[in-house]
Amino acid sequence: MELARREADVVMVCRSAKRAEEAAVAIEKEVGRKPRVELCDLSSKKSIREFSAKWSETGAPVDAIVNNAGLMLKEYTATDEGLETVFATMAGGSYFMTLLMLPHLLKGDPSRVISVTSAGGYMVQAQVPLLNMPPESYSDLFAYSHSKRVQIEITDKWSSIFDEEVASSQKSDTMPAGLKPVSFMTMHPGWAATPGLSASMPSFSESADLRSQAEGADSILWLLDIPDRRVSKFDGELVFDREATFKHFSLAGTSISDGQRDKLWQQLDNIFEVDSMRLIKSALLFSREESMHVDPKTTDLEGQVEQARGGGSN
Repeated sequence: MELARREADVVMVCRSAKRAEEAAVAIEKEVGRKPRVELCDLSSKKSIREFSAKWSETGAPVDAIVNNAGLMLKEYTATDEGLETVFATMAGGSYFMTLLMLPHLLKGDPSRVISVTSAGGYMVQAQVPLLNMPPESYSDLFAYSHSKRVQIEITDKWSSIFDEEVASSQKSDTMPAGLKPVSFMTMHPGWAATPGLSASMPSFSESADLRSQAEGADSILWLLDIPDRRVSKFDGELVFDREATFKHFSLAGTSISDGQRDKLWQQLDNIFEVDSMRLIKSALLFSREESMHVDPKTTDLEGQVEQARGGGSN
């Protein structure tokens, strides 16, 4: 709501058409500006691909993505594609959406990606065998916490990939010193009074001294609003109350090595049946080769870039 109040072009990407429209109408009544609604099920690879392809038809840039989809389910459930639903919606869906929308984020240039984590992310270590958690390992709190931990680790990986790939692609030549074309951050809202918390942890929700929703969302709005040069300084960081904060409790055993993080990323590639590094390299090349006659609406980014490179530019 606050983004709409500030006259941002807000696109609400939602699973339920009814609930999304109700929310958009409520925002319009409050601030006089109605967000655009697009439907996408973040737990579905097919739905994310369809959303990305639809967006590609417009060729529109994306200045920011806020990965805020989340849920906690008491019982194990799997999607139609065989993925554990909590993982698919939160960790998997945010990874895949960000990857497929990367060409449009690069058009925002510079842009930012904010993934919303929670206190649960401090509780467990991210582990490859538990990315798509089997029924025998499932518990509601563990599945939720593990997905939140994975979001933090994957944000670290996004940041390091861009440090390396931007340098090697010379994309940095087109950016002012101190800026990155895309900055990746996680953000912790604290314990805020939300319908999701009330439904999943009713006893805690009733007894705890919770933040308001506005207080919980404050750092998201701040990260979206601060100048590009400032936000680049938070790349790869976990932000709480407008400050970079720690990602692990001391002696909690949640830290992993760069090699383990690489394996997490590779397993996400396997699960989502994609070669992410090829897509990232192609997207960076696409954004740099402005002289190429490459169709900006294409959904076959790699093919278009390779064809353009093979045929030369006019």
